[in-house]
Amino acid sequence: MSEQTMAKAIALDITVIPAKAGIHRALSKAAWIPAFAGMTIAIVKRILTLATFSYLGLASPPANAACTTGACVSAGARLASVDSSRGALMNAVLGDLLGNSINLSVADWNALARSNVNLASFLSALQTQTSTGSPSAALSASASLAQIVNAAATAAQADGNSAAASALSHLSVSALFGNVRLGDMLSVSLPNGALATSKINLLELVSGSIQLFNYNNALTTPTPITLSGSALGLGGVINSVDLYAQVIEPPVYVCAPAGAQFHTGAIRVKLNLNLVSLSPNVSALNSLAGISGASAAITQLQLYTEVARAEGTITAINAVANTVTVQATPGVADLYLGNISDSAFFNRGHVLNANADLNFATIGTLSVTQPLIGATTVNIQAKSYARGQAPFTNVLSFTGPYPQTKTAYTSAGFIANAVDSLTSNLQLELSPSLGTLDSAILPLLKTAVSGSLTPALATLLTSLVDPLLETLGIRLGEVDVTVNGLTQLCSISGYAYSDANHNSVRDNTEAGCGVALYAKLVPASGPTGPATNVTTVDPTSGAFSFPNVAGGGYSIVLDNNATASDVTPTLPTGWLGTETPTQTRALTVAAADIANQNFGLYNGSRLDGTVFKDNGAGSDTANNGVQDGTESGIIGVALKVTDATGATAHDSATTSSGGGYTLWIPAGAGAAILKVIETNAAGYVSVGASAGNTGGSYNRAHDTVSFTNVIGTVYTNVNFANVPDNSFNSDNQQTVLPGGIALYTHVFNAGSAGQLTIAATGTANPSINWNTVVYLDGNCNGVIDSGETPVSGSLNVTADQKICIVVKTFAPENAPYNAQYNQTLGASFSYANSSIVWSQSRSDLTLVGRTTDTGLTLVKSVDKAAAKSGDALTYTIRYENQSSGALHNLTIHDATPAYTVFGAAQCGTLPAGLSVCSISQQPATGAAGAVEWTFTGTLDPGAAGNVSFSVTLQ
Repeated sequence: MSEQTMAKAIALDITVIPAKAGIHRALSKAAWIPAFAGMTIAIVKRILTLATFSYLGLASPPANAACTTGACVSAGARLASVDSSRGALMNAVLGDLLGNSINLSVADWNALARSNVNLASFLSALQTQTSTGSPSAALSASASLAQIVNAAATAAQADGNSAAASALSHLSVSALFGNVRLGDMLSVSLPNGALATSKINLLELVSGSIQLFNYNNALTTPTPITLSGSALGLGGVINSVDLYAQVIEPPVYVCAPAGAQFHTGAIRVKLNLNLVSLSPNVSALNSLAGISGASAAITQLQLYTEVARAEGTITAINAVANTVTVQATPGVADLYLGNISDSAFFNRGHVLNANADLNFATIGTLSVTQPLIGATTVNIQAKSYARGQAPFTNVLSFTGPYPQTKTAYTSAGFIANAVDSLTSNLQLELSPSLGTLDSAILPLLKTAVSGSLTPALATLLTSLVDPLLETLGIRLGEVDVTVNGLTQLCSISGYAYSDANHNSVRDNTEAGCGVALYAKLVPASGPTGPATNVTTVDPTSGAFSFPNVAGGGYSIVLDNNATASDVTPTLPTGWLGTETPTQTRALTVAAADIANQNFGLYNGSRLDGTVFKDNGAGSDTANNGVQDGTESGIIGVALKVTDATGATAHDSATTSSGGGYTLWIPAGAGAAILKVIETNAAGYVSVGASAGNTGGSYNRAHDTVSFTNVIGTVYTNVNFANVPDNSFNSDNQQTVLPGGIALYTHVFNAGSAGQLTIAATGTANPSINWNTVVYLDGNCNGVIDSGETPVSGSLNVTADQKICIVVKTFAPENAPYNAQYNQTLGASFSYANSSIVWSQSRSDLTLVGRTTDTGLTLVKSVDKAAAKSGDALTYTIRYENQSSGALHNLTIHDATPAYTVFGAAQCGTLPAGLSVCSISQQPATGAAGAVEWTFTGTLDPGAAGNVSFSVTLQ
């Protein structure tokens, strides 16, 4: 169905909603269709849902905020390892930024460089250090470097990283004055819980915090720190270096959604370099007039670098694919050689300009011999600059595992290009001037000095300036970007509702329970608690929600208290669970908000049981009131729970295919005596029951279990044991000659296991001696075969067993015409393992006739073994001529049984010889009385037919 078609269909439905007082009527169909046609089905459904809740006067479902996806990203110091020269440089640079001595060992620096701590753990520790109420408050609080370092050490120790914790304890920052707000560096715009899977590198944290401290607290002109060239591994290039550093802008790391921006710090560094003397080849000067000898030495440099912040933007986050995409641009790095006044260079608000701020500075000496003058030595002064290349924006794709670091580059030859720029832009002057010789000397001198400085500058930029900047999280023409983790926070919502109709579904009219309830969110990784979040269930609407839940497995526990450590579900007294009866729901937060985490509650009790066939099927025990092994349930049995009198029914049920049933007892039934009443299915009798855990008792005569109700209880195993009723067929009639024999067949069908006793008695009219013998018909062929013996004593029978009997009746030789013998065959059945006794009798009527009418047999049967009031029964009478001669003037008489009323009578199909059958007598429909069939013609030997009539049981 298209969106527009769906909109039309919905609009058509809307127009039939009746107006409600105080609510505007629905728009016409013509107005609805264009209103919905431009919407997606999802939007239309949402509108209709809200409209439905409004119309019904119900509270709207809790609004679910969209999942919040974010990543923690930084651009900063990421060193795989630290050697002795790098360690010395790091002590110097970071110490200079603090105006304080730092003397960490190489092992300490390596411990920090290689350690990542959980960001949430660190902020929790900082919360403790700053005595604030939450991690977000700790970020906003004024904190000392010592508090930040101590929090990092606590987080490291919690991770079992003793080496990192020890290294942090060696940072001498406790005596520093001045605080920072860590939130100025670590910008967190994700909800609480987003940092649970993110980590932060300890070297990055220390370096960034020191930069932030320098920016907030350092003097305008820092105090230099002097390092020897040998300590830096540069003993062949420099004797020593005086290092000055200042942070122009501190770094910003982010934990935020896509679109957030982050950056490194912006740094200015001044290096006063005492060089291992360079000896430029100035022999070309000897060719100049007036110079007979020349030599030069380069012994010092003043080198400045300013690196603007490297910037980045989180452009995409895919929490399902675990990927993050970042655009990153290295910062512009400018280099200056010469002299810049400290007042300008260390003025954070001043923008450096090579033309206005850069001055000449002495880098060495030039000695020349002149005729008449002799040897003269002057200072070589120089200035130069290299403007940073326009940086390229790099697209970096991160796929985890996290933390993961990638590098953005301006160009592969950044340092070589910078050296080329410094030498090509090099300007020299002599001090004092040699007068007119300067113009001839300086071009040649520049070539010589450039040749000497090029390799030295390349080494200094590669092995000193770049490592120095890397300590602060930036490099010349490069920047390292690290994704420390990504998260997706979703909302979970649902209802704990009063399920008044106990159907385990929250219907539109079902609201809150009006009692104190709490929903608790428990991580699957810690099922024993504590809960990470506890929220109050709205007692009116039943709504609850957990916003900002990180991805992973959880369970929601419904409880009657707000204690996070208690994760055992408990309901208020008098209430039971319907939907989610265990009061615990398991779920996984992945890529979308999760709604409808519902709990249905019922105020009252529940009673469960089974109605089963207690016939001892297989090897089970019959009639013991216990459902053994393979004894099956009985479908369609009606049960109800009532008050003690049986007059007020609280609930009713019909058994399922497995025989199970459930009855719900409302709290209004009270703590009173109640009854569970069974009404047997047709053809079954009760043999017992179990009161289960009710503490009650069973009355077989009334087929009820009585017990005292405790509101809010789940009653189980209130089971009723039934068995199919026995049947014993049928009534018979025969006509014999004096001295003749009549054989009557009967069948007993056992509904359960027990003992069967057959007894025959009879009444003769006139009173003469008749004789009867009852045989067990083992093969049920209706004939007394050889070896089949008379029945004596009781017979052990099993469920569904068929016992066939042949009754042999002997008419006396002296029996007169029309004499009769009415024989009653009684069947008594004692149920096994029970005191219940069943009995039924059948009648065999033997008449003495003439030769012409003997041999007629009548067998009557009914189509149902058992029936209840209102059921229809059909009786069939089979007539057969078993004599050798034809029978004439056949008439069959019968009557409606007791407690029945007449329906209709039929003649059936006539056998050959009989031409007409008429119903010569019958009661009115709905009345009782005699039924008579009269036949015209002859019933030939061996011929048989059927007549029938129907009645209704009263």
